[in-house]
Amino acid sequence: MKHNVIAFLLLSLLVVACSSSKIAPTADIDMTIDMQRMLPLRSVWEDIEPAYRLEIHGNEVISYLPYVWGRSIEREKRLDTLNFTAIMRGFNASVNRHGQKIYSFKVQHSVYTFTFFITINDRGTALVEISSDGCDPISFEGRVR
Repeated sequence: MKHNVIAFLLLSLLVVACSSSKIAPTADIDMTIDMQRMLPLRSVWEDIEPAYRLEIHGNEVISYLPYVWGRSIEREKRLDTLNFTAIMRGFNASVNRHGQKIYSFKVQHSVYTFTFFITINDRGTALVEISSDGCDPISFEGRVR
């Protein structure tokens, strides 16, 4: 009986390990996403200049993004742009059932901690969703170089 339980547990572990579609949880990514459109909270998709982009080089995140119509909770800490260079924390990567790569991580910028969710499909387009507990969320759509 004991051998059957151990065999069942090992088989279960093998099934779970094979069905998981995780990407290695290291941030060895080198990518640039050129943004084409943005979606501020309480607004509609708008085209933006091609100069706006998000770069990820290893653990470093370089953001050249607008933050228009976004509201900060504290008036004196209002943001107009998300222009910064920061080190990511809590990196997680996976592939969903549609084959899209999903990356999530956090960065500390001034007084805010931003959470990034990046979804990349097989055509090379990306959806970048940025949220924070102190600012309105904003989304961007772009193309991966």
